[in-house]
Amino acid sequence: MNKQSFPALAIIQIAALALCACASLPALNLPPSKPHPAISREKASKIASDYFFKYISGCGTTDLPVWKNGTWRVFYESGYVPVRGPHPIIISGETGSISCIGYPTIRAKEDKQN
Repeated sequence: MNKQSFPALAIIQIAALALCACASLPALNLPPSKPHPAISREKASKIASDYFFKYISGCGTTDLPVWKNGTWRVFYESGYVPVRGPHPIIISGETGSISCIGYPTIRAKEDKQN
């Protein structure tokens, strides 16, 4: 065996070993995917922006909503020199109710009945 064929043979052996190791892993038992929230990401972004300009600041911007534990979380930056808010605007994925620590909670019509 010459010196030039050794690296190629070693790479093939390593790849075969990795393939065997991956094939022997148990299947992942992932939970079933959750249904899509009633409030879309686009709608949550609009709700957060309206809430931000009405209750938090007339100057600044909101980030894109992030889905977490059944709610949309939207961080914001306010002021002429943007400063990130300490708490996110939280929007219920089911009803659209909005809250943010230190600011008013706005309940959606569906949420008021409960």
